[in-house]
Amino acid sequence: MGVNAYQFVTQDGYRRPVSEGIVYDVHNDLDIFVPDQWHKERVLHEDYRVLLYCKEEDWRQWLVSRRSGLLTFVPLIPMKHHLWSRDELRRLLRKRGFKEDPYYPYVTSEFILDDWDFDEEHWDYWESLLEENTEFWGHLFARVLAQPKRYWSKATSAKASQVATTGTIRTITHEDLLPAWILKFRDLPCLQDTHGNYRQPAELLRRTPDTESLLDVEPFVRAELDTEATRQLLINLGVRDTPTGPDRLLDRLRALSTVDSPPVYEVEKWCRCLDQMLTRCSTEEFQAVREAFAREKLILTTDSEWVYTSKVFLNADEEDAPGAAVVHSAIRDLALWHKVGVCRASHRRPCTEMVNRNPIGQEALQG
Repeated sequence: MGVNAYQFVTQDGYRRPVSEGIVYDVHNDLDIFVPDQWHKERVLHEDYRVLLYCKEEDWRQWLVSRRSGLLTFVPLIPMKHHLWSRDELRRLLRKRGFKEDPYYPYVTSEFILDDWDFDEEHWDYWESLLEENTEFWGHLFARVLAQPKRYWSKATSAKASQVATTGTIRTITHEDLLPAWILKFRDLPCLQDTHGNYRQPAELLRRTPDTESLLDVEPFVRAELDTEATRQLLINLGVRDTPTGPDRLLDRLRALSTVDSPPVYEVEKWCRCLDQMLTRCSTEEFQAVREAFAREKLILTTDSEWVYTSKVFLNADEEDAPGAAVVHSAIRDLALWHKVGVCRASHRRPCTEMVNRNPIGQEALQG
């Protein structure tokens, strides 16, 4: 007997085929997320929790497996949208993340978007719950992420097709388009950061080798939500996996440079973060960092002063240049200083090596 032939009794006492989308309420709290009538008609009857002939864990494992045919949350459903204008299609494609002009195999203006979304009944109900629980979107999406990957893996992209006069249908985009349900969650504070705050996905970073240096600077998605299984879904939602640039780190140093006695451990932390970022940054980002240190007093010295790259050294020769400013010992080991043009040793004359390599440094020297 195939899975679709199974029938189950729901909360209202009626027997229904599994093909209607019967849900096993794993956490016994699905009534929080769905209207009462939907709960009665679609959720598995509580008597199924009574064990008869098998162990509790075996029964539970079967209920949540593919073999039972049961769902474990509100289902994502396939939808078709018909469009009758190329202009309308282009607007829709741009909204769905497609930035190029589509290829039209036919002369017609009839199109189909194969989409995925939750039923409008659920969106209306969820909107009504916001007055009582401002963090509802976060709780809702956490439940989505907790589902097995098969729950949403087929629903992570939409597809646009053109219909010929003969009725033939042909796909007009080969790139994945964002489905409706992901577009909606993109604009909602549905993901929790590492501090427990709910934010829109685009405000958050995933933890990757490129973003590691920003762990204490930028907001990151909560670690339990950032898994191998959810990676592509988080990316589709707009969670970033590459840093936006060095500006936030430079801003931290700018703020510390205004303090009379800045805590050295804070200066060290942000300098080391910046040092780590420079190993993976773009040419433009590197140049921005180099310019910042050349034009602004952002390097802490052993005398607790802030100076430009042209006014500081990694080592000082007291006989040759007494009183020369030296990079603070807590951060002197960083490769960062060689990259931005700080001279290795002090001299009576300006460091010609640095000046020749760094026109910006030359400007600072002349100033």
